[in-house]
Amino acid sequence: MSKHAWFVAAAALAASAPIAAQRVGDPIFQITVIAPRLVRQEVGRTNSGAPVEMISLTRRVDYKDLDLKQQVSVAELETRVKEVAEEACAQLARAYPLSDPQTPDCVKDAVQKAMVGVKAAVAAANR
Repeated sequence: MSKHAWFVAAAALAASAPIAAQRVGDPIFQITVIAPRLVRQEVGRTNSGAPVEMISLTRRVDYKDLDLKQQVSVAELETRVKEVAEEACAQLARAYPLSDPQTPDCVKDAVQKAMVGVKAAVAAANR
């Protein structure tokens, strides 16, 4: 399959299962969760010369309904981020069953990177 066909397939996969509610025009109230999976985008080569490829699935986590000045709301947002990461990583595992399921640790990596956005949103809410 050509690289273009893989890109189209990955884009269709990403659009096929919305995990979090999205509000058009409200990107300010969303956290981006990117679930990585080693499969298709060449990011390097192994010692033997085989290509190392990465594919990812991006989801948005809506938090417009939360008051991030309240710790309970911050905890809820963190829970949402983790749940979305778990669902996106599971979707990638189903779509690419022969890829390496631990590279990188999909949920941990997705949550860790999304938490940068969570911290920024909390800081902005408390200004």
